[in-house]
Amino acid sequence: MSALLATGLAGFGLTAAGFTVAVAQVAGVFRSAATSWASPPTAVPELALGPIPSITSWREISLPVDSFRESSAARNTVLTAEYQLTKSCMARYGLTFDSPVWTTPATNSDYYRLFGLLDLVHARKYGYHTGERLLSDGEAAPQPGVTENPSESAPNYLAVVMGDPPGRVVNGRTVPPGGCIGAARSKLGDSSKILNLKEEAIGYGLSQSNADPRVIKAFASWSACMQKAGFSYANPTEANNDWNGNIVTAVEKRAATADVSCKVTTNLTGLRVAVASAWQKKFIRTHATQFAAMRPEIDDQVARAKSVLPKD
Repeated sequence: MSALLATGLAGFGLTAAGFTVAVAQVAGVFRSAATSWASPPTAVPELALGPIPSITSWREISLPVDSFRESSAARNTVLTAEYQLTKSCMARYGLTFDSPVWTTPATNSDYYRLFGLLDLVHARKYGYHTGERLLSDGEAAPQPGVTENPSESAPNYLAVVMGDPPGRVVNGRTVPPGGCIGAARSKLGDSSKILNLKEEAIGYGLSQSNADPRVIKAFASWSACMQKAGFSYANPTEANNDWNGNIVTAVEKRAATADVSCKVTTNLTGLRVAVASAWQKKFIRTHATQFAAMRPEIDDQVARAKSVLPKD
């Protein structure tokens, strides 16, 4: 896969390595939520909480909106159909589409850094960096076993696969809106409304929880813990955003390791999840009709996908 296509896919919220379409869009928003911090928010009312979970790893995070999540098997059925439709569409324009098959892992990683870094192994090895292998100039290193597709060098390749620029005529055919990927999504049913609603619910819960007096107090406890380790930050996002560039330094690794350890020691993430969940439940109740419509829409999309794929 060429750097050109990888760049184009990134603009659509897709990853060149796996093309995780809608899943990657949501995950990207969650990661950005963990790395953005406005000026200190105005305090919100303290909603009643259930039991506060003890959370020591991002894998232990669950939120109320998870009950509206389709299974990984159902999602992969849709992604596989979307892949096949895109591949067939590209062939009609005389182009070969050989991206890796699109899948989403069985383990949900959407919350990997929603509440900040919470992976001690990652912290010790990569600090706050993503863990991607980098070249000295900052470009991603080539993935082993991935060969270049000659079609990707064709001048109209990105226009056909993603519809950018729109309305181009290639080999006597007008490229559909959104390119072949857009055409595939249209045939299967656009899940963007479902994804946007889930995203909004999670973003709302996170922003409200950050203004909860109990969380603000917990940030102070975390900050005091970090101070003992030799680092001065008011909250985890300050720590996360303090490290830039392509080089992971020993100091950054120490800061990230202390960050994770302090989150565990103070159970900061457990409290944040509990408070965010309370606000998220309130959001779901307020949008009950829209959430109730999710399941039929997901079921319809899966049924359409199954009709596209070969029968077993």
